[in-house]
Amino acid sequence: MALSRSFRLVLGAVLLALTAPSAQADLVVPVAGASERKADDIARDAIACVAGVLSFHTDEARAACSRVIAAEPAEPLGYKFRGLALLLEHDFDKAEEDFRAALRLDPGDAEIQAGYAQSLNGQGHYAAAISHFDEALKRKKDDVRFLAARCWARMGEGRDLDLAMADCNRAADLAPDFATARLNRGMVRLKQQNYRAAVQDFTRALDIDSDLPVGLFGRGFAYLQLKDQSRAEADIKAARRMNASIDALFIRTGILPAGCREDSASCPLPPSLRVPAAGVWMASYRQLSPGNSSEMNGLDDSIRAMALTRLDQMLEAIALRLNIRPSAFLDGQAWTSATAEAARHLARAQMEYRRLQQFACDTGVVRDAPCHGPNFHYSPIMQDSPEELERELDHTLNIMRVLWIGVCRSPSAGGKTCRIE
Repeated sequence: MALSRSFRLVLGAVLLALTAPSAQADLVVPVAGASERKADDIARDAIACVAGVLSFHTDEARAACSRVIAAEPAEPLGYKFRGLALLLEHDFDKAEEDFRAALRLDPGDAEIQAGYAQSLNGQGHYAAAISHFDEALKRKKDDVRFLAARCWARMGEGRDLDLAMADCNRAADLAPDFATARLNRGMVRLKQQNYRAAVQDFTRALDIDSDLPVGLFGRGFAYLQLKDQSRAEADIKAARRMNASIDALFIRTGILPAGCREDSASCPLPPSLRVPAAGVWMASYRQLSPGNSSEMNGLDDSIRAMALTRLDQMLEAIALRLNIRPSAFLDGQAWTSATAEAARHLARAQMEYRRLQQFACDTGVVRDAPCHGPNFHYSPIMQDSPEELERELDHTLNIMRVLWIGVCRSPSAGGKTCRIE
């Protein structure tokens, strides 16, 4: 039995009213063979799934989209919009999984192609992202979102900056007030060493949307090259207040050299703007794997043990900086790297993180980004699935890193060292 006519109309009306480019009135969930009541329930969940993404209520969106997926696993809508919610949360590896599933179900959907590409973009897989943006633009020529995102991917890959510039120019011409086009073009200008033009692009983007740490850091870096130290310091410090891990993004895109992660002499930032190695450390589980492999499945117990040890060190450092006692389980308690015990250890660490986060935010030691979330995804299945455990451990390390950096940098946290060796 098809969706009831009333809920087809409701779903279409909601999507049209929200007027986002990704909201199409024909995105309904076919439920042949379902009862009318079940069809209506699925329609409600589909509405909540889409509306939650478009209103940036990502927790509610993920929950509703998951219900749609459970009810109709052959329908791409749930995967697509849950993927979009995960993109908004910068959970790129999990977004990749959802968009890959959606692609299998509907490879002709331009926005699924672009969403998958953006999940690759966020992980630094730029070459692979470009090919999927190509597919999206074949289906939606001159979509400014896709053009600007492919511009970023080409900038990150760094092999053809002229093509990157052409994408951003086209997007900026089609949508003069689209901040992302200006922002991404500014990044291309940095790689082209056209610093005055980069300042102009970043300034225009920030005039349109002031909440752009990438724009502030990029403009600050351009000012540095133009020997305008005072403006550079103001912009870069403001960007770090908005996003404590902004340096890592500029390292990943190749604008800052890897030496800036170790505070080495090869880093072009002046001493007043250097961040200790702890400040830009990328905490990903993947960083611990041999050869920095992007494949986490099958990583051995010793690597998982290293990641859990690093997690404990980070939490203990936060507690010490906040002048509060770490939980007992972080103080030398023995544990094994077996999957079930590691999963229990991870759950206890997540609880400790929430305690430390609440204290740090309530007392004003940190503000803004470290006080948002976290969106942990712990599930009992992790006790039996090394792959699920590894994904959640990677995600948890990166969430905790944001609070750790914020506490480390806070002048009100007592001056103790927060460096993890």
